[in-house]
Amino acid sequence: SVFENSEYTALIFLASWCPDCKDLLNDMRESNSYFIDNDIQLLSVMVDAPVLSNKDNMTNEYKKKINDMLSGIDFKHILYQDISLNKIVSNSIAIPKMVVFDKEGNLIKIIDDMSFDTLKATFDGIYGYEE
Repeated sequence: SVFENSEYTALIFLASWCPDCKDLLNDMRESNSYFIDNDIQLLSVMVDAPVLSNKDNMTNEYKKKINDMLSGIDFKHILYQDISLNKIVSNSIAIPKMVVFDKEGNLIKIIDDMSFDTLKATFDGIYGYEE
């Protein structure tokens, strides 16, 4: 399972047009070591990814846009249509949004309209770190 790779996995739902997503990514880029040091696997889910039956058909322009957005962060990228999270997210999700799972795949927390501070506070709380 994808969750077994780390103590926690954070699915972060983003969109290439979203200014809050870009701000979040800039903050995460500056603090990438926090996730590595705390064994948190980051998976980006681009909700505006073209709906394709074959990932190989994704345009080079869109691939470049996504790669540029995610550069400098230890993210694995998955397409929105590649995951089945219907019980967790709806078609009208707020972004950026984070869904956290433990290594057994148990849902730990869902955070809507998140910022980097919210993301960090969530994991600090999970790990019991003092403020």
